[in-house]
Amino acid sequence: VIPLVPCLLLLAAIIRDAECTCADYSAWMRTDKVVPPCSMCGYAKGFATLKVAADASSLYVYLQLEGNVSDWTIVSAGIFGPAKNNQNKPSAKGTLLDLPYPANLNGFWQSEIRLTSNSLAETLTYMREGLTYISFITSKGGILREEIRGQIGASSCFESSLFRNSSSPPIVDGDGLERSPYSFGNILLSVEATDLAVLIQAPADLSRSPGNVVAVALDFGPAGALNIVPTDLGLLASQSPRYKVVHSADAGLVAALVAGQASRAI
Repeated sequence: VIPLVPCLLLLAAIIRDAECTCADYSAWMRTDKVVPPCSMCGYAKGFATLKVAADASSLYVYLQLEGNVSDWTIVSAGIFGPAKNNQNKPSAKGTLLDLPYPANLNGFWQSEIRLTSNSLAETLTYMREGLTYISFITSKGGILREEIRGQIGASSCFESSLFRNSSSPPIVDGDGLERSPYSFGNILLSVEATDLAVLIQAPADLSRSPGNVVAVALDFGPAGALNIVPTDLGLLASQSPRYKVVHSADAGLVAALVAGQASRAI
């Protein structure tokens, strides 16, 4: 058995679109994005990534929710449109694509699904035009309300490869073999340049794994740093959130990211 040991991985900078592993589209969902904003809604927030199959015959959707909807029950979720972020879908239009949802949200929930539909081509056209949104609907006492919503957009993607600092002493496993850990990461930035989502992917091969991750830090230079608990990124448990989602991120951090001043260490 190869022991998992703490290690430090560093990179020089996070580069926009270094590799094409980011999702095609994403959405950050909140109560204030409902049209009009839902001031009486609970404390739920959500995030989604959407990737179109190479032949455009299906859509892969990942969803994660956090918070709660008080004593309301989620009864439906889906992709809707066509509509801009300040509009609701035409009344004659139903749900473009149905999405999975938890009946009761109190904490964290995630799901992923592959969607196909005879009308998928139409939906993808709306998505390319920025005219689709994800919405979760709740119910209480026969009353329906839109709980959270987020416009689907082609987010900016900043990617990086992380390797062990060359000045650090080598890591030697129980068999006397030297390990060369690495990892991949990316940051998604919303179309509005207000929201972030961080993903770090460690290899399954133990000889290349970063091991027992004890800290994750995103250094934004003069703008400061964003420290993340490893469990927030699913690095220690499979049921942890896949992404660390930052709603309404600090403008200084966003500016540093866009200017290429950000780096990451785990």
